[in-house]
Amino acid sequence: MSSQNISRLLSAITNAERMEFFEKWGVIRNEQEYLAVDITSISSYSELIGDIEWGYNRDKEHLAQINVCMLLGENSRLPVFQTTYSGSLKDVSTLKTTLQLSSGLKLRNLSLVMDKGFCSKNNRPLRKLLC
Repeated sequence: MSSQNISRLLSAITNAERMEFFEKWGVIRNEQEYLAVDITSISSYSELIGDIEWGYNRDKEHLAQINVCMLLGENSRLPVFQTTYSGSLKDVSTLKTTLQLSSGLKLRNLSLVMDKGFCSKNNRPLRKLLC
């Protein structure tokens, strides 16, 4: 398929249909392995992507970016859930929102491995959400 056809196909899928797929796929993958969370940002020159915004760029590139958050199979590395956020959002906000969105997926074996930035005193609301 051409990139244009792939774009047309993906734009035809509603958010409800995406969530239904993630729910069914998550049940299958969740039975086989633990799930891990990965948050990353992708820098871009694009002026056409709505979520591309200026934010903290950990690679020190002078570019706007988009944040991507995924739940992945720990061993298979297959994505179980994926969503994007504007590049100006901090990782803590991205993680909180992703956990709230994915809570409807009834995931059991979710492992969160985070760097020290998530464990600051300012992130107490995040700790309450996780505990």
